[in-house]
Amino acid sequence: MYDAGAGKLDRRIVIQKPELVDDGFTQKTQFTDWRTVWAGVSWISDAQKWLAGGSNRSSVVRFVIRSSADTRLIDTTYRIQFENKVYIIDGFKPYKDARTHLELTCSLGVK
Repeated sequence: MYDAGAGKLDRRIVIQKPELVDDGFTQKTQFTDWRTVWAGVSWISDAQKWLAGGSNRSSVVRFVIRSSADTRLIDTTYRIQFENKVYIIDGFKPYKDARTHLELTCSLGVK
């Protein structure tokens, strides 16, 4: 399992926030860069996905970030940009029941 020690949050990710844009005819969701934060990144293996009930997504990633008033606002409508790829946030929870970090489980793709 991932150790969320201070030295392990070694990757930069961009958290993107959805915003409703009205062009006068329709409303659509547009994502804007909201926060750039340090994260620990670990890829979930096929065996872990299978044990957890399976997943039809090809790439599942776990991001661990520091918890703050801002990051606690994140929900599954937000998304993550990492290494020029977009990850959908499938779930989130306190990391190891700690108040100091959040764990975001994400899959590669676009909503």
